[in-house]
Amino acid sequence: MIELYNASLSPINMPFTLLLIIVFIYWILVILGAMDLELEFLPVQGIMHFLNIGEVPFMVVFSIMCLLMWIFSIVSNYYVNPSYSRLMAAGLLIPNIGLSVCMSWLGLQPLKRLFQRFYSDNQESQPIMFRVGKISTQQATPSFGQMMIDSDGPPICINVRTINDTVLYKGDLAIVFDEDKTKGVYFVEAYH
Repeated sequence: MIELYNASLSPINMPFTLLLIIVFIYWILVILGAMDLELEFLPVQGIMHFLNIGEVPFMVVFSIMCLLMWIFSIVSNYYVNPSYSRLMAAGLLIPNIGLSVCMSWLGLQPLKRLFQRFYSDNQESQPIMFRVGKISTQQATPSFGQMMIDSDGPPICINVRTINDTVLYKGDLAIVFDEDKTKGVYFVEAYH
């Protein structure tokens, strides 16, 4: 146990240990009800789609990624880099991140179905067409976006797309005017 403690606090594993501590503090605050953040700052939409961000809450994805990066950092440096060389640790960084992303994707598949069921219970009973809501992702584009619609219960979160290269930004009001049932998305335009 002392080896794990020492490995966690070694300079080459410290960034991942700090990330994991931040995630741990976040979840403690969420459990205590002191925090309700929507952190959406990943700039790469392809990664967001790959990791099911939008279908699984961002902080769940981020927590799993941080945990996996920490585990892979500890294990890889223990077995491959026992002298804790910073150069070797830098070389292990890219494989660590790549492996963490792939393993996160695998681990998120069951959670994706769980959250779809969780959110679909609220959405199935309420009509969506011609409702007004706020864009909840950094942007809503023809290829990506989400919107929150107020309801009698919890807000309804839907996947949205714009048309004609229109871009809507987080907080913008939008109205639903069409639906693509095969892709499970709604088309929106700015609401003034």
